[in-house]
Amino acid sequence: MIFFLLVGAILGALSVIFVLQNIVPITVIFLSWQIEGSLAVVLFLAMMSGVLVALLLILPGLIRDEFRYSKLRQEKKEVEDELTTTRKVINEVAANSAAATPRSSSAPQATLRLIYRATPGYDNSYYYFMDALINLLQMFMSFLLGLLTLFINFWIAVLQLVLSFAQSIVSSVR
Repeated sequence: MIFFLLVGAILGALSVIFVLQNIVPITVIFLSWQIEGSLAVVLFLAMMSGVLVALLLILPGLIRDEFRYSKLRQEKKEVEDELTTTRKVINEVAANSAAATPRSSSAPQATLRLIYRATPGYDNSYYYFMDALINLLQMFMSFLLGLLTLFINFWIAVLQLVLSFAQSIVSSVR
């Protein structure tokens, strides 16, 4: 998580430096369209279109993961219900065997061992679930950090345009 934060901060700083150094007005021609603006703004728009394409490519995987997550939640609930039923059966068997046979010193330990194996902490499915959830949150946070970087770069480009416009007005008044 911290790695992605540092990479995002470094990329944001580099993009700010890039925007500050590239305020030259250019004209972009595509088929019959003609767009004029600073180099930084044009590159920002190209980068945003790249982000949009990347999001469209990532979206099916995110939807698939969400369905998988829902299925895992349902399976977890079914396993927990089965665990509750199994614990009841174990307790009934232990109670019946205790009433039917004389007590020995190893019988309670064997029953406790069976109950321990039936506890949720004994199975690793909870940890797999939490690991998948943490990975999903990390991807979402890096996505938000990228959007924040793009937002900051956009406003820097807008401020540069305003500054260059103001400078042109001041130079024309002189």
